Amino acid sequence: MSVNSSTSSSEPGFGRYLATCLLLAITMLAALASFNAFVDPYGAFGAPLIDGVNRFKFGFNHHQRIAKTHALERHPPATVILGSSRVASALDPEHPGFRHRPVYNLGIDATGIYEVYRLAQHAQAVRPLDEMVLAVDFYMFNGDWPTQVDFDESRLAVTVDGKPTGNRVPEMLSLLVSGDVSYESWWSLRHQRAQETHYTALGRRDENNDDAQILSRGGQRLVFQASEKRYVTYGYSPQRHGYLMQDKEGRSPFIWLRRLLDDCRSHGTRVNLVINPVHARQYEVMAALGLWPAYQDWKRQVLAATLDEAEAQGSVPYPLWDFGVINDITTESVPPLGDRVTTMRWYREASHFRKVLGDRMLDRMLAEPPVADTPADGFGLRLTPDNIEAQLALQVRRLAEWQAGHPEDVAEIVQIAAPYRH
Repeated sequence: MSVNSSTSSSEPGFGRYLATCLLLAITMLAALASFNAFVDPYGAFGAPLIDGVNRFKFGFNHHQRIAKTHALERHPPATVILGSSRVASALDPEHPGFRHRPVYNLGIDATGIYEVYRLAQHAQAVRPLDEMVLAVDFYMFNGDWPTQVDFDESRLAVTVDGKPTGNRVPEMLSLLVSGDVSYESWWSLRHQRAQETHYTALGRRDENNDDAQILSRGGQRLVFQASEKRYVTYGYSPQRHGYLMQDKEGRSPFIWLRRLLDDCRSHGTRVNLVINPVHARQYEVMAALGLWPAYQDWKRQVLAATLDEAEAQGSVPYPLWDFGVINDITTESVPPLGDRVTTMRWYREASHFRKVLGDRMLDRMLAEPPVADTPADGFGLRLTPDNIEAQLALQVRRLAEWQAGHPEDVAEIVQIAAPYRH
């Protein structure tokens, strides 16, 4: 009797203990969710912006794929700029040439053509697009290009087949209580008053701090070399298999470009397709790796994709603008080693060009009425079946001329690339 009495009398106390623990856990989760929703490092919840607290969304710096996906849904654009990190800072969504606003810069670091296609699907599902600038790069079409760790297709509005994704409540809950998001909230809160690179409300990476970062890393030439090493060891051979013309399932990466253009045609989206203007040293990286012929052929295939899509639809091909050429801009001199003062006008390093050059590109593409002149240096030439071979031959000559006039640059790159030549 005494044992039963003791057990019975202890049960209410144990129940109160469990209830207290549960209430404490719920309170802590609610506090954490409120903190993450208020700081809102990815801009997913639309919390009121307060200077020094949550004005800048530094979650974009580390997880653009999460942040930009949600940004499209909160503020559906009429126009998007699609492409890699090369356009994330260089192509300005506030450029006056865009006809349909708002414009959102959907440039994503280290993206491949499949991911670009999926992001385009997401944007079209959120709101059918009136206009698109689609900037493509050679490395994006490597069939061996890996899916990046924070690219989650369940986060997108539709599946690859165009069907609604379904229940996305778990995704939103993860933005409130996950450890990663909590870390991003704390990091974002701490850096609000620091001079950090951030993304604007229209998705463009602000480049105001780039020069300071370049000089702190030893100057322009060292930054060029570091970029070129990344492309030699990763960019053109991400999984050490070389540059492949098909993925592991035997598909050509160009099928995603074709599908993207087909989708734009069905939605009535006006498209400007762009080949980005990397620096001449980046072309020398390709040449040193034995990839220059493949790069030239890649341009032919991009043009062929636009022509095939138009023929299948019985329509006019989308314009393909070639800024990926060797001319006075893309051969801008790189300051020598030891120069920690000089910064370049057009380029941050061999892969990434500056907004001032992006503005020049948009001026040409978005001119109204459309420009009719043919640039002598090929910069911004609209590629057609009638002029592409002449343009490619011109670039072969221009590359040889640049190599002859820049033996030190060539020697640097050959030394970097020699162990990895395909």
